[in-house]
Amino acid sequence: MRLKRRFRKARKRLVRAAKIWTGRQLLRAVLGVLPRLPLGWIERLSEWAGNIAWHVRKSDWRRALGNMRLALPDLSAEERVEICKRVARNLARNALDLVWFVGHPDQVSNLVRLEGLEHIRSALSKGKGVVVLSAHFGNFMMLCLRLATEDFPFSAVINMPKDPKTAAIFKRCQEGFGMHPIDRSPQWASFRECLKRLNNGEVVCLIMDEEARKGGVFVDFFGYQVPTPKGPAALAIRSGAEVVPAFAYNLPGGRQKIVVQPSLDMPSDYNDESVRQATAVMTKAIEAVVRKDPEQWSWISHRWRKRLVKDNNVS
Repeated sequence: MRLKRRFRKARKRLVRAAKIWTGRQLLRAVLGVLPRLPLGWIERLSEWAGNIAWHVRKSDWRRALGNMRLALPDLSAEERVEICKRVARNLARNALDLVWFVGHPDQVSNLVRLEGLEHIRSALSKGKGVVVLSAHFGNFMMLCLRLATEDFPFSAVINMPKDPKTAAIFKRCQEGFGMHPIDRSPQWASFRECLKRLNNGEVVCLIMDEEARKGGVFVDFFGYQVPTPKGPAALAIRSGAEVVPAFAYNLPGGRQKIVVQPSLDMPSDYNDESVRQATAVMTKAIEAVVRKDPEQWSWISHRWRKRLVKDNNVS
């Protein structure tokens, strides 16, 4: 029995190593081939890949449609399906666009329009760091790469691959634009690194539209109390940094735009209640853009899995 268990464990390790190696080689191949294609081809490939994803990843889209029924109950079933199909194409485009721009860093400023940069500069002029609040909305990574081309130190918290060699490829691509990636894991190290950079007067981009698995706070999101990461609010209050929302939008013709909004009003005292209040304010800023352009957001997350229903809402 011991020999069988050892054999099964060894086989699992071998299969896992083979998958990681194959994924790394595929990533290198994609990085070598896609940037050679015209940008117009990338948009057509995105349509094709998104349509395939819609038909293949059924569980993701069932979850997305369920999320939409909760958040946007006034939409018809047909409208929700159409939005989900556009989400599938946008998600495919996000990945392909990112690879293409890695091969064409000089085109980022030309093809990614930046609006509202003065809000970040105004916040920096006060001598504190700036938390750029964003979400899985549009092409979040292109937002990071575009802001990294500006003349201020820019970092972003990213879920880096666990494989060190694959993570090194990602990091090298991001640093090529002047961006400093901060690995989200472990969370204590990520928090400490972000706090250090904010205290140094730098710009740090954080996303907080995912479910907090532990250590979060319940705040309102589309009428439901959902567990939400409190780290971004805690960082902003502890460092005294201003919070500036910014979101990416996919546009026709391979173009994109980044819209930076005015800074949010945040509490100054650092305690549990102020962190909860700040988290609620930041979450409402995300909800506002998702309501306006739902096809730009990634609806496939488990955002409402642990929801609490408000008294005036319908489950």
